[in-house]
Amino acid sequence: MKEIIEKMTNAKAEFIAAQNRGSGIAVAKERMKNIAFNYFDQLIDAAKENASLREEVAALDAALADADEELKELKKSKKKTEKTGE
Repeated sequence: MKEIIEKMTNAKAEFIAAQNRGSGIAVAKERMKNIAFNYFDQLIDAAKENASLREEVAALDAALADADEELKELKKSKKKTEKTGE
């Protein structure tokens, strides 16, 4: 995946450079399209994995927040118990 990212980044930089100089835009744009076409399956797989991992992280964040709240309540309960000596 690092190779794909590097190729896409370089192609984008070349496209921007072509825009700035006002020539070679079509060639640079075509190179970007070819890279996207050649790596289409890997890019889609990476996007799917990214979405899946984001969902997993969100679920884990929610579980962590619940655990933090439960810990907070248990600490309060412990303090009350220690004060009353029960």
